[in-house]
Amino acid sequence: NDNFAVTPGGLDSASYTGSLSADWTLGEKTLSSLTGYNELQHDRYRDDDYSAPEYHWASQLQKQDEWSQELRLSSGTDQKLQWMAGLYLYSLDRSETVTSYYIGDFSYLGGLHTVTDMDVDEVAAFGSLGFNLLENVQATLDARYAKEEKKVKAVDTALNQGARSEFDNSHSWNMFLPKITIDW
Repeated sequence: NDNFAVTPGGLDSASYTGSLSADWTLGEKTLSSLTGYNELQHDRYRDDDYSAPEYHWASQLQKQDEWSQELRLSSGTDQKLQWMAGLYLYSLDRSETVTSYYIGDFSYLGGLHTVTDMDVDEVAAFGSLGFNLLENVQATLDARYAKEEKKVKAVDTALNQGARSEFDNSHSWNMFLPKITIDW
């Protein structure tokens, strides 16, 4: 029946996630490793005008890979002075292609094709130092220094004219996060 809208199209999505955690005892110290990985692929095609006749279609293709690694070395918990030091690494690579276009009698309107790539990288060093001030009062000094860099590039192309616009930018941040905690 032509009086009802149908939204044909399709979706193909796959995700792979994994993590690994390991601890090694080194005398009175513990070395810990935390590793994470995530991969995502998402492809979607759809009749984008949501009306019974087909006028407009869109496709969206995404691919994302990210991983993280943390290493920590810590003192024993039964020591008078407790400490921990660590390193953290993170990486994200993401790409997305979106094509939106008219079909049939409206194909002269063209459409838009957009390709976006984004990369995020972070490295951090952190530490903690805890000690007893009194029998039931403990102070902890924590600090984390991180540097993050983000790069984004996007290119838009008009399908009926070939006109292009481009955005290409990157920025980095340095962060120092201190913290003092007193428990009683």
